Amino acid sequence: MNLPQQKGLFSKAARLFEVRDNAFNLLNRAAGLKQLNSIDEIFRELVLDDNAQFQRAREVADSFDDLTAIHEELEIARRQQRSLEPINTGWEKYQRNQTQLDDQETLSRVLPVWFGEQAHRLWKAETERLQQQTQQANAELAAAEESHTHQQRTCERLNEAYLRLGGSDIQTLEALVKAKQANLERCQHHAAEYQRLARYLAFDDAIDREAVATNQMLAAEQLQHAQQELEAAKHAAFEQGSQRFQIEREGSELEDELAQVKARPGSNIPGRFQQFRALLADALELTEDDLPFVAELVQVKEGEQAWRGAIERAIGSHRLRILVPPEASRQALDWINSRHNALHVRIFEVKPAQGQARFFEDGFTRKLDYKDHPYREAVKELLAGLDRHCVGSPEMLRDPHAMTAEGLMSGKARFFDKQDQKRLSDDWQTGFDNRDRLAALSAQISEAEARLQSAKAAEEQAKASLAALEQQVVLLTKLAELDYEEINAPHAEREWQQQQDKLAALTAPDSDAASAKRQLEQARDELATLEQQKRNVLSSAPS
Repeated sequence: MNLPQQKGLFSKAARLFEVRDNAFNLLNRAAGLKQLNSIDEIFRELVLDDNAQFQRAREVADSFDDLTAIHEELEIARRQQRSLEPINTGWEKYQRNQTQLDDQETLSRVLPVWFGEQAHRLWKAETERLQQQTQQANAELAAAEESHTHQQRTCERLNEAYLRLGGSDIQTLEALVKAKQANLERCQHHAAEYQRLARYLAFDDAIDREAVATNQMLAAEQLQHAQQELEAAKHAAFEQGSQRFQIEREGSELEDELAQVKARPGSNIPGRFQQFRALLADALELTEDDLPFVAELVQVKEGEQAWRGAIERAIGSHRLRILVPPEASRQALDWINSRHNALHVRIFEVKPAQGQARFFEDGFTRKLDYKDHPYREAVKELLAGLDRHCVGSPEMLRDPHAMTAEGLMSGKARFFDKQDQKRLSDDWQTGFDNRDRLAALSAQISEAEARLQSAKAAEEQAKASLAALEQQVVLLTKLAELDYEEINAPHAEREWQQQQDKLAALTAPDSDAASAKRQLEQARDELATLEQQKRNVLSSAPS
C-alpha cells in the first residue's frame, strides 16, 4: 500500500472513530516500538485478523460516544447557566426593590401620624397667636369706637352752635351760590354757541335783547324760504337718484342683451324676441332655424349701405315677423293665443311661392342680399308687397310708395312721412350675422356709462345741496326758538355776584358764624381721621 492510500485510509478511520490526527501519530510510535513493518500489518494483526479486538474497538468507540454526550451535557449546562444569569440579576433587583417597598410602606404608615402631630402643634400655636391678635384688635376697636363716638357728639354740638349763629343760612347760600355758578357757566357756554351761530348766518352777534329779537325775526323769515328750498332739494335729490337708478338698470339690461346677442352670432334681432322664438320652437318641437325672423334672411348689399337706415325703416316691424311653416301654423297660433307673451308677436305663415316675386326696378328690394334658406322666396314675396321706389331727392317723391336715402317716404297722393322717433342709424336688425347689433349695443353701453357718471355726479351734488339746506334749517330753527334767558350771561353773573356777596358777609373772619364754622370743620376733620383709623383697625383684624 502506497502513501496516498494510507492517508486516505487514515482519514476514513479518523472520521469513523471520531479521533484526531494525534491518535495516528501515537499509533505510529507504538508501531515503531514494536518494530512493525507497516500499518497494514498492525491492522491485519491487531484488528482484522483478531476478532476479539472488534469488541474492544466497539467499547472504545462507545466510550468516545459517552465522552461526546458528556461534552454536550456540559455545554448545555454552561448555556443554562448563562441563560439563568439574568434571572439571578433580576432576583437581586427584586430583593432591593422589595426592601425599598417595605421602607416606603413603613413611611406611609408613620408619616400621617407625624404630619398630624406637627400640624396640631403648628395650628395650636397659630390659634394662640390669632387669639392674642383678636384680643388686641378688639381692644383697639373699642378704643377707636369710643373716640369716634366722642368726636361725633362734639361735631353734633358744634353743628348746633353753628346753626344757632346763622349756619343754616350759610349752607343755603353756599348751595345757592353753586347753583348760580353753574347757571352762569351754562349761560356763557350757550352765549358762545349763539355768537358762533350768528356769525355763521351773517347776523349781528351782540348779546342783548334787541339784537337777539332782530336775529330771531330774520331767522324765522329765512327759515320759511329755507324749508321751501329744502323740499325742492329733496325732490331734486330723489329725481337724480331715480335717474341714476334708471340708467344703471338700462346699462344692466344692455349688458344682458349683449351677452345674449353674443350667444347667437347669426342674428341682429333683440334678445327678448330671440327668447320668445326659442320658447315657440320648443313648443312646436322645431329648431330656431326653422322659425327665422324676416330680418335674419335679408342683408343690405355692401355697395348700398347709404340706404341701410331707410331700408330698415321701410321694412319696419316686419323685420321681427317670424316665418312659420304651414304644418305648424295652427299649433303656433294656439300656443301664442293661450299665453301672455309680453311683446308684440308677428307671425307669417309660409306658403309655396306662386311664381317669382316682382320688385320695382328702382325698389329697395333690389338693394338686398337674400339668405340661402327654404323660406327665401316667401321672404321675397313678403318684401315685394312692401317695396318702395328709391329716389334721390324729395322732389321725386310725387310718385306713391317712394323714399329717399334720408328716410322721407310718400304714401298715397299728398301723404308724406318721416319717422324720426329714432336716428336713422339706430336699431338696425337685418343681416346674416350679429356685427351690427354688437356694435350698436357696445355704443349704447358706452353712452350709458357716460350718462351714468354724469347722473352720479349730479346726484352727489344734489345730496350735498340737500345736506347744506338741512343744516341751515336746523340752525335757523335753533336760533328762532332760542330763549334769551339761556344766553343772558350778564344777568346770570349779577345774580351769582349778589349771592356771593351775601355769603361773604356771613362768613367774614371776624363773625361768630365764621368762627363756629371753623371749629365745626376742624371737628369734622378729626372725625374723618377717627373713621379712617376705625376702618384700618377693622381691615387689619384677623378674620
